[in-house]
Amino acid sequence: MKYCQYCGAQLEEDAKFCSGCGAPVTDAGGASAQSGAPAPAQPGAPAPAQPAAPAQPAAPAPAAAKKYRGIAAQFEAIAAGKRPKASTFTFYYGFYQLLYHKSYRLFKYTYLPCSLLVCFAIFLLFYASAAQASGALLTFSLLLMLIAMIGFVIVSIWMCRYYPQELYKQVQGNADNIPASLLPPILGGLALVALVTVAIVIGLAAGSVSAPAAEPTVPDSIAGEPLPAEPQPTAVPAPTEAPAVTEAPAENTIDLSNAIPSDEECWLAPADQPWLGAWYCEEEYSLMVFEESSAYIQYEAAQVSDGSYQIYGSDPRDGIISEIYELSADRTTLTQKDGAGNYVRTYRRPRYAEAYTPLPQEFWGVYTHVEGSSYTSEQCGPKENFIVDAFRFGNCRYQELSDNGDGTYTFYHIVPPEGGYLTVSTGTYDGSPALALYDDAGNVTDVYLRTE
Repeated sequence: MKYCQYCGAQLEEDAKFCSGCGAPVTDAGGASAQSGAPAPAQPGAPAPAQPAAPAQPAAPAPAAAKKYRGIAAQFEAIAAGKRPKASTFTFYYGFYQLLYHKSYRLFKYTYLPCSLLVCFAIFLLFYASAAQASGALLTFSLLLMLIAMIGFVIVSIWMCRYYPQELYKQVQGNADNIPASLLPPILGGLALVALVTVAIVIGLAAGSVSAPAAEPTVPDSIAGEPLPAEPQPTAVPAPTEAPAVTEAPAENTIDLSNAIPSDEECWLAPADQPWLGAWYCEEEYSLMVFEESSAYIQYEAAQVSDGSYQIYGSDPRDGIISEIYELSADRTTLTQKDGAGNYVRTYRRPRYAEAYTPLPQEFWGVYTHVEGSSYTSEQCGPKENFIVDAFRFGNCRYQELSDNGDGTYTFYHIVPPEGGYLTVSTGTYDGSPALALYDDAGNVTDVYLRTE
C-alpha cells in the first residue's frame, strides 16, 4: 500500500489524489510510501532494519488543497476516466462561479450572450411601452426575453454537469492552481445591473421621442362633425309614484364664459372652484377629473395675489397634506406636487378631440337630482352641481359610448372599484330640460333637472 507524503493517509495503488487532504500523489511520493510487509532477508545476509513508522502528526495539507477538497475529488474522478457528480451550486451560481475562478473564455461563450440578449429584450420592451408601439413589437420583445431565460437554464444545466471538466483543463488537473478572486464576480454583477438600467433608460427615452401624439378614439358619428347647436330632447318617462318637487333647483354655479363648447374647449368648471373638472397630462397622455372633497381627501384653496390658486389636499383624519395643486392665473394650467412640494406632473385643459367618446352637447350642463333614490345616482355624483360635459359624467370619466337608436345612450362609467355601464337620455321634466337614468331592464330610476 501507499501513503500520502503530506498527511500520511493510506492510498489506493492507482490513486492520483489523496482522499484525505486532496494533495496530488506523485511518483516520488508513491516511491516513498512504505510497503505493508518487509522484504524477505537473503541467506547469509544480516537482517535488514525494520522500516520506521510514518511520522506523527502528519504535516498540514496546503491551504489550496483544503479549500478545493471537493474539486480535487472531482479532478480525481476525471483523471480516472469517470464523470464527476453534477453540482447544484454551479447550476444556481454558475454566472458568478466562472468569474470567481477566472474562466473568462468559457463565460464569453455561455453566460455573456444570454445576458446581452436579456438587456436587448428589456430595451425593446420599454421602448414599445413608451412609444405605444404595435402589439407585434411588444410580443417580439417578450419572446426574446423568454428565449434568453431558456438560454440561461440550458447553460446552467450544461455547466453543472461539465464545468468540472472545463476547470480541470484550465488548471491542467492541479486543484492547487485554481484561481479565485471576488473582484471579477462583483464587477460582473455590477456590469449586468448597469446594462439593464441603461437598456431601460434608453428604451424609455427613445420610445418617448417616437411616441405619436395622443389620438383618443372618437366614433365616426361624432368625429369631424360640428357639435349640435340646438338640443333635440326626447320625452323622459316619469318614474312610478314620483314625488313632487318642493324646492327650487340649486342656483347655477357654472361659469360658461370660459367654457364655451367648441372644438377647443368642451369642459365645464365651477366659477367658485375653477380648478375642478377635466384636465389632460401631456407627459403621460392621460385624462384626469379633479373631484371635490370627499371622505378620503379634503381640499382647501387659497388665492394668491397674482390671481393663481394654491389647492392643498389633506387626509381628513389627521390633516396631513398629501398633495398640492397650483392653478395658473389664466386657469389653463394645473401643476401637481406631492405633500413636500416636489413636482409631480403638469395638466392643461383638454380639447374636444381628446375626449374618448363624448356625449352629444344636448347632455352637457349642471344637473340637480329631483326623482329617485337608487344607488346608481350616488355613483354618478353629488345631488347638487352634478356636471356633464365631453369628458366627465359627474365625478368620473366615461367612454365606450354607444347610441342605442331610441334616444338613449349607453357608456362605460369609470367609477371605483371596477366601474360599470350606464344608460341615459335627455328630455323634459315639468317643462324643463332633464336627464334620466335607466336600469338594465330599461326602467327610469332617477331624474336630474338641468339647471344650466
